[in-house]
Amino acid sequence: MPAFVKKENKFYHPKVYILRNHRGLTVYTGSGNCTLGGIEKNVEVSLKTDDQVICDELLKWFNVQMKQGKAITEAFILAYEPVFERHKARANQDQKEMELLLSPNSADLNKIDFTGQFFEKAHYDAFSGAKPYSYEPEIDKEREAVRSNLFQLNSLLYPKIKAKKYRFHHPK
Repeated sequence: MPAFVKKENKFYHPKVYILRNHRGLTVYTGSGNCTLGGIEKNVEVSLKTDDQVICDELLKWFNVQMKQGKAITEAFILAYEPVFERHKARANQDQKEMELLLSPNSADLNKIDFTGQFFEKAHYDAFSGAKPYSYEPEIDKEREAVRSNLFQLNSLLYPKIKAKKYRFHHPK
């Protein structure tokens, strides 16, 4: 499958997946990258359409974008690798600097009494340090415990919100 990179010096971040089968086109578009994180691990939102008019318009848009792009070849990847390594180093440095900037204003979780609280310190710890970027099974279990608690919290709060007759969008 050919892949392209946008030539303009703009941050290009759309996620449009166009699939063709015997019935025509299906398009998925949303926030999720086509990665493990974007498909399974992160909270993302996507929209699926089988409407052929919309699908055709998105296909036309996509084809224009590809014509304006540069093909990703083996040579391109080899040339890009050192650029990417420098980018990662800068991103790591940026993260360290942000942690230093934010740390004086951050709450010290070790000084908080979690007794009787809905969330425990372990729930917060599941997203500390490098854990948000890890796919290790034991860290996944920690995040899954938080997810479970969030669903439990939703089941406790949703009836109360509904009883108050607050108006909000809820998917059907």
